[in-house]
Amino acid sequence: MTDEEKRAVAVQRFWELAEESLASARREFEHESFVFAFNRIYYAAFYAVNAALMQDGRHFTKHAAVRSSLHKDLIHEGKLPIAQGAFFDRAFENRQQGDYWPFFTFSPDDVKLEIEQCAVFLEVIRPLIRSLP
Repeated sequence: MTDEEKRAVAVQRFWELAEESLASARREFEHESFVFAFNRIYYAAFYAVNAALMQDGRHFTKHAAVRSSLHKDLIHEGKLPIAQGAFFDRAFENRQQGDYWPFFTFSPDDVKLEIEQCAVFLEVIRPLIRSLP
């Protein structure tokens, strides 16, 4: 398999993980597992950004690097609206709080809104991923 073929497979897999994570966030919400829902919301966005970046040969092993590249290469370059960068940052912070602050709680309304925003995020970023059918 060539490097280009490997990259195409990785892009497809990242996108599948994004969609699966959003579906998981919805299931967690239905079961009132709000911390886990926020975790999956973030990962849906994270995997979608990875798919878009990987397509152009950019791959990072740190979340901070993915976040930085999102702003530098996608938002600043005008490929994504600023509001999508704000959503990603908020999802990152919510995931951090939910994962690392044991007494942090989220309201059902906040979780529902962020799930909807995540679905929009995936819709907006999808056209940047040229290899998707």
